[in-house]
Amino acid sequence: MAFSPDGRAVATGSWDHTARVWDVSGRARARRPAVLFGHRAIVWSVAFSPDGRTLVSVGGSTLFWDVTDPAHPKRVSVIAGGAYQAAFSPEGRVFANSDRLLDLRDLSRGTHDDVVTSLAFAPGGHVLASGSWDGTARLWQVTGGRALWLLAVVLAHE
Repeated sequence: MAFSPDGRAVATGSWDHTARVWDVSGRARARRPAVLFGHRAIVWSVAFSPDGRTLVSVGGSTLFWDVTDPAHPKRVSVIAGGAYQAAFSPEGRVFANSDRLLDLRDLSRGTHDDVVTSLAFAPGGHVLASGSWDGTARLWQVTGGRALWLLAVVLAHE
């Protein structure tokens, strides 16, 4: 689940292959959530862009939604692939999912080689942390949203 940057909405992913956007502003009286369809797999991850206008839902493929009106989201783009996690850089220019890094201005990309199960950008957006199913964590240098350089690998301990 993820809160919108303004705290007025929460997005959730579900085992039923949907995502939902809930109004938690306190102004709506028990309004039903907006239900986002289109995934063929469990929705493992959701993330809002820093400006709150875009939501991504990850369930196999990565779906981009315009949530300018959270009660009526509109799907605007799809990235095919077997992703599990997603994250936006703090300034919102770079997007990462489990298998690619995109500069949202020109869709240049880099890739990860492992099954990535968690992602997070450091403040400033120049370092991306990724965690894999094998328990390995990696730190990546992000430069201009166009390249990844491996900075460190932390192996799982027993």
